[in-house]
Amino acid sequence: MRVWEDRFAVDTGYMRVVPQVVGGMLKKHKLKAEDLAKVLFYAPNERRYGAMGKKLKLAPEQFQTQVLGAIGNTGTAFSFMLLIEALEEAKEGDRILLVGYGNGCDAILLKVTAEVEKLKGTRRGIKGSLAARRAEMTYQTYMQWRCLLYT
Repeated sequence: MRVWEDRFAVDTGYMRVVPQVVGGMLKKHKLKAEDLAKVLFYAPNERRYGAMGKKLKLAPEQFQTQVLGAIGNTGTAFSFMLLIEALEEAKEGDRILLVGYGNGCDAILLKVTAEVEKLKGTRRGIKGSLAARRAEMTYQTYMQWRCLLYT
């Protein structure tokens, strides 16, 4: 079995493909990055998440999240967890770009309607779930115990 180093997949795939898809979506809808309230995208770790935000020329508030640092890389579910987190703060008229990356890249442009107000305060959401959790250990400790993170 042959396996490429993760850095190859990130540098030649993720860091190249996601900006192309985001750029194509913005061009198709005649938008600029600053027209988006949030851009939600998968990232394998916090460092790559920040690098992608900068590469997409986003302001920190457009891609800032608590999820990645708090619970780690959830894979496919990550983009949708970011969407739930973003909708907790969204207001009518906000445009949200949801980008998933895996075996290819998908992007969905959403426009928030007044219906979002009906959801506020009725569900725990991501922030409520993170606040209510009882962690037996930190995510970093777990990663070290599993030999997935070296300090």
